[in-house]
Amino acid sequence: MATFGLAACVIAVLGAIVLAGYEPSTASAHPLGNFTRNRYSRLELYADAILVKYVVDLAEIPTLQEMQSIGTGADGSPSAKGSKSYLNNKTRELVEGIVLEINGSHQSLDVLSQSITYPPGAAGLSTLRIELLLRTDVDPGNSQVFYEDTNFAGRLGWKEIVVVGGDGVEVVTSSAPSTDRSSELTSYPEDRLSSPPDVTHASFTFVAGAGEKASYTVDGGEISVVTEGSGSGFTSLVAGDRVTLSVVFLALLAALGFGAVHALEPGHGKTLVAAYFAGIQGTARQALALGAIIAITHTVGVMAIGLVVLFGSKVILPEDLYPWLSLFAGLLILGLGIRLAVQRIPAALRHRHTASSHTHSHDHGRHTRSASGGSPWRDLFVIGLIDGLVPSPSTLLVLVAAVSLDRIGLGIALIVAFSVGLATVLTAVSLSLVYARRIMEYVSRRLGFVRNLDRSGIVASLMPAGAAAVLVIIGLVFTIRALANPSVTVF
Repeated sequence: MATFGLAACVIAVLGAIVLAGYEPSTASAHPLGNFTRNRYSRLELYADAILVKYVVDLAEIPTLQEMQSIGTGADGSPSAKGSKSYLNNKTRELVEGIVLEINGSHQSLDVLSQSITYPPGAAGLSTLRIELLLRTDVDPGNSQVFYEDTNFAGRLGWKEIVVVGGDGVEVVTSSAPSTDRSSELTSYPEDRLSSPPDVTHASFTFVAGAGEKASYTVDGGEISVVTEGSGSGFTSLVAGDRVTLSVVFLALLAALGFGAVHALEPGHGKTLVAAYFAGIQGTARQALALGAIIAITHTVGVMAIGLVVLFGSKVILPEDLYPWLSLFAGLLILGLGIRLAVQRIPAALRHRHTASSHTHSHDHGRHTRSASGGSPWRDLFVIGLIDGLVPSPSTLLVLVAAVSLDRIGLGIALIVAFSVGLATVLTAVSLSLVYARRIMEYVSRRLGFVRNLDRSGIVASLMPAGAAAVLVIIGLVFTIRALANPSVTVF
């Protein structure tokens, strides 16, 4: 029966991967993630004025939240009338959030042009891009300028300021660079995605009056609506034009495959599961139970965070939840590792000093069970909770897209299938360790060479302690990484 369970897991994983195709990065169409609010300012200095090119690039989740204010047309695309009204209101709000001081005096900014577009994102969702051109006049002579962008304070995203002098305008000093790194938030450099710039203010001096004068046209605020494109990968499954029974069936198989592939990527619990099962006398039944727990907790985690995104973002920022959940997961792993280490390391040390005999070697399995503290079911629940505590962003995006497209049932079904695919791989990892141990025990009994290599049983006695130590290390890494996130403030 256990053999059948292992075979079923392997077949399910391989079949689903073939149907889905290997796609290593389907979590986000936006380079910096689905939660980000990105801002860019380019200050162009002229003899008679300062022009500010101000750009806001909202990823899928904040765009969906803003769509509640914009409204949609009959075809589900952003309403042109609503976009116009939203743009006018948002422009006033954004301009109020910009501070520009010349020689210590606060300057007002005139809006020369404004535009809003909706570039396609993942899962059939749109992103939102606002571009403003602002102007303030300057007097001839030396000007000391302070600029600050206070919009979206504390929110995640790329924050860049560039200062450029026009022809004949001398920039004396500047804390901001003169080169653009993101092409006005249209091309994010890959080497900076993990640590994007966080520049919200700049100071500089320049000499006005002898150089090029500003030329501009006032167009009153252009609005461009772009909604085509349905994303790619797992997130595209919820956004098809037609939903038939065959489409749903294939989508569920593909979602199962995406979940399996997601589990094969780095950092998805394989090391945690392997470390635990390597240190206990685990059974196939426990491995299957762990898979079920992971599938349930991952699905529940997606639903919970989805509710926060859709209804609770004014109270809890969704992008702040992930670091805190990661910290909680790290502390759970660390606590589990320390508890098991306290139980197993002394036993391993005692074993090292006892006489090694054939009888003792056979009794070692029972000794390991007692050192583990009895039934491991509580530990299995904790591991399943850890693995489902920080759900995949792609599944969260599918849920949000399903709500926006009024396909909640399909979205939930795809999330469940994804979670099952994820859990299937981790179950297969657990089962492989269970059967590997049984094979080694069989070879040891039949051929005796394992006993000959480890006559005193020291290696076997150290494995549970070593596995506990690995869990402690994993927990420390997770905890330190979470504490390093600016969103996590402990003190």
